[in-house]
Amino acid sequence: MKLLIHILFIILLLGWAVVGAAYFWRWFYYAETLQDETFYVQTADGWKLALHHYGSDNPTGLPVVICHGLSSNRFMFDMPEAPSLAPYLASHGRDVWVFELRGAGLSDKPGLFASDTPYNWTFDDHLDMDLPPLIAKTLERTGAAKAHWIGYSMGGILMQAYLAKHHDAPIKSGIIIGSPTNFGKMKRGLLRVLLAGKGLFGKLPFFPFPILVKALIPFLPYMPANRVSLFNPENTKTETAKRSLGVASEIVTSNTLWFQFGNFVETGKFTDATGRPYLDGLPECRIPLLIMAGAGDSFTPEEAVIDPCGSCPKMECLTVGKGTGFSADYGHLDLIVGKNVEEEVYPLILKRLASLD
Repeated sequence: MKLLIHILFIILLLGWAVVGAAYFWRWFYYAETLQDETFYVQTADGWKLALHHYGSDNPTGLPVVICHGLSSNRFMFDMPEAPSLAPYLASHGRDVWVFELRGAGLSDKPGLFASDTPYNWTFDDHLDMDLPPLIAKTLERTGAAKAHWIGYSMGGILMQAYLAKHHDAPIKSGIIIGSPTNFGKMKRGLLRVLLAGKGLFGKLPFFPFPILVKALIPFLPYMPANRVSLFNPENTKTETAKRSLGVASEIVTSNTLWFQFGNFVETGKFTDATGRPYLDGLPECRIPLLIMAGAGDSFTPEEAVIDPCGSCPKMECLTVGKGTGFSADYGHLDLIVGKNVEEEVYPLILKRLASLD
């Protein structure tokens, strides 16, 4: 009995140490983001979502909305001492609006020990509850009839599912970055932990994986490249990678949402609870879409990202790597915060937006 008590005590101490490390690194890397204004919108089911505006002295073209990925937030596009897409676009004359979905950043979010919001939101909640009011608020504030949409990782998956469902959406064009929709071609990598621990993690109120990732920040430089599947170490500054994991990933997030993505990977089917494919209807979409995949992305590989290419009349695909004229084979995080994104990727996005205004 004493041995069991000692083991439980050690496990408890280790758990507290990991949680403490996660909060320490978030505090260590935290800095204020550069948005000019933050607005809040209410969802039909009571969540308060943050919408961040990056204005320009002389705005040109239609507004640009940007949506983050799974367990992420606005810092992915506005990170201190790192490449930052939102301020870059604003500095080049674009009117930029960054979404924070439920549970992210300054939107209502659950705390680790006490919360007045549930931990069990889903992909469908983001799709049906979060996106409509965020898009509507952007258009209301700008007076524009349509907006361009940039979606990174889950943000790009949401875009495709939304446009498949709403062919008349007020979206002028879309840029989809590192967003897998053919989950049957995903390399499980980090998701193996999720799939292997379903029985244990399913009993917890929230998914602990982001906490564990944050706790490993000091060890990133010493980890084998094939284990660091979120980015290509040769194409990402170590400090930028640490900062990304420190502030751009959420500590507490939805268990249900993570398991939903785990089920997509395990079954290879990107379908809702009724079995309906989320991308049904995408072939009827008439909105110009550009899908960008990292040639060195071992988390969301090229074959999983560009699978729908050509499934609608105005869809194009681009693999970002040495074979297509880039300086490196871009990984998952690299597509947004890699060493040379300001010279290679951001100008490409800017040019694309200007050509479709």
